[in-house]
Amino acid sequence: MEPRPEDTLTALTDALTDALAARLGQPREALASTVDQVVKGTLAPSVMALLARLERAERLCVAGELSAGVAHELRNPLSVIETSVFLLAERVREDPTAARQVRRIADQAGLAGAVVSDLLDAVHERPAPVSALDPAALVQATLDGLPQPLPTPVRFVPPGAPVRALAEPRRVRQILSNLLTNAMRAAGPTGAVTVTIERSNGFVCLHVDDTGPGLPEALEATLFSPLVSNAVGGTGLGLALSRRLARALGATLEGKNREGPGARFTLGLREAP
Repeated sequence: MEPRPEDTLTALTDALTDALAARLGQPREALASTVDQVVKGTLAPSVMALLARLERAERLCVAGELSAGVAHELRNPLSVIETSVFLLAERVREDPTAARQVRRIADQAGLAGAVVSDLLDAVHERPAPVSALDPAALVQATLDGLPQPLPTPVRFVPPGAPVRALAEPRRVRQILSNLLTNAMRAAGPTGAVTVTIERSNGFVCLHVDDTGPGLPEALEATLFSPLVSNAVGGTGLGLALSRRLARALGATLEGKNREGPGARFTLGLREAP
């Protein structure tokens, strides 16, 4: 059983009392009440905050280790799938319908393999290779790749003038796919999701807005912490991984409540020179 913060604070208080008693040569009982009042009265908030930060850091380490382990174990089955699909494609070449379905399987297996590689890169904080790309094309490709029909209407508003951003397609699409999935889940079938692009201080910002209930105040501080989720059945890894992928691109990823109903998540890609 993990120690509670209150128990840890009590242990620290006891250790400090013992140390002072030994140093001052006074009975422990004479100092216990005073030390307890000082520590729990003035240091408790800062100690509790420090313990919370340590807990989040430990959770991040655990999530990283789990993610790396899962990604490593998925590589072999994906390799078998890709080899089997290649052989199957040779057998169904004369059947257009079957051949089309086999190509879809191959495409999705390739995408899963790329995601595994990206995950390992993110866990080990490896920088991603970037080039100048059209962010509007990446948004449209992400929308086209989502399972159809979409559970929530998504409106994409392209920028008024062409812009270029430093990006890597797979990682950007993975981040956007996660943001869009979360936004549609938050908005529900009666809500709406809007994607916009704007330039701001050297960055090309991709905004994903939803009309859902917004982010709970208690969740905002730990929004990108691993194993923290507001969604029923959520793993709490999607946003944490997305921010790591963004950092590998030299990009930013932020989330906050909108002035109206709902929330806004923003992927800030560096603008291409």
